[in-house]
Amino acid sequence: MWKKTVGLVAAGLLTATGGAGASYAAMNDQVSLSVDGVVSSEGTLAPTVGAYLEQSGIALGERDVVEPAADAPIDGETTIAIRYARPLDLTVDGEQSQVWSNALTVSEALDELGYDETASVSPLRDTEIPREGLALEIGTEKSVEVVVRGKSKTVHTNGHDVQAALEAAEVEADDDDKVDPGVDEALIDGMKITYTQVEKKTEKQKKDIDFKTEEVKSSSLDKGETKVLAEGKKGQRELTFDVVYEDGKEVKRSEKDSKVLTEPVNKRVAVGTREQQEEEESSSSNSGSGSGSSGSGSSGSGSSGSGSSESDSDDSSGSGSSNQTDSGPGDDAVWERLAQCESGGNWSINTGNGFYGGLQFTEQTWKSMGGSGLPHENSKAEQIRLGKKLQAQAGWGQWPACTSKLGLR
Repeated sequence: MWKKTVGLVAAGLLTATGGAGASYAAMNDQVSLSVDGVVSSEGTLAPTVGAYLEQSGIALGERDVVEPAADAPIDGETTIAIRYARPLDLTVDGEQSQVWSNALTVSEALDELGYDETASVSPLRDTEIPREGLALEIGTEKSVEVVVRGKSKTVHTNGHDVQAALEAAEVEADDDDKVDPGVDEALIDGMKITYTQVEKKTEKQKKDIDFKTEEVKSSSLDKGETKVLAEGKKGQRELTFDVVYEDGKEVKRSEKDSKVLTEPVNKRVAVGTREQQEEEESSSSNSGSGSGSSGSGSSGSGSSGSGSSESDSDDSSGSGSSNQTDSGPGDDAVWERLAQCESGGNWSINTGNGFYGGLQFTEQTWKSMGGSGLPHENSKAEQIRLGKKLQAQAGWGQWPACTSKLGLR
């Protein structure tokens, strides 16, 4: 019964109003509203899109988008799509900026911004963009040339700095290596990058130390004559260097440390000081003395005094000669006299020139004879014992100047 009444009332309204009823029916339109992809439907009497939005309490900013336009009429079933603008904090190849976008996903935003599929992006392309926006990091593809040890290689990368290009070229650069431009420089399409490998090493090197020549004056040799008493021996030093190599080539070497491994042994040379004239005079004197002796022997009393003097001289000379001849290497007195000549009889002397003790042993010779420590640190008896041992093996030539002077050879 209610339905009929409503129907009659409606029919009466239509009869009474005529065209007005038709107008009301036309204004009762359906709107399908999509807001950022979320769809809802409702009826409206609003004549235009703008009127509908106002009626629905929907306010749009200047960056927001609505389709169709606000002044478009609503007729029958109308679809209205709204997309709110979202802020995007962009970092493109290291450069930062902010833009607004009506895109709903990262992929749509990239299309809107003009980046193709070669661009790398974070977050992923299918990530939805919320109303409050998000941060996008975009890397454009760049073609760069990387030069390593003179050889060029072209690589493609979406990285934003030189370090990314090195990684694409499979080059591992450490803090010592040289990269031009620097690893933190922004990467530009077509850029040329030069990499130089730098190695820093510590190296050791052994080097000889030259010995010095020590001259010893000898009255047993004529002036201008020399005689080697002991051969010199080079020492050795160890040097430590800091060395820098670039691409395998040495570019810098600096000395860091130096230490002596073995000291050099000085060469010892006897230098003659005797005047030849003195030798000749000595020979003449000896000759004259012999002649006088003969004469005095044949003369009477005069020869007696003279002969007595000569006899004393001959005895003295003969006695000395007899001592030198009779006293062999086993006689300690011989070694006392030799020490007196070599070192002034000082058995504990260390001259600082590589010769030690009363018999002036070198350390090397002393050790070879079985000596312990240094010669001058041992007793006189021990020095004489090893002196005898050395003489037995090598003869008196180990002390050339003094044994000649003493008439031992």
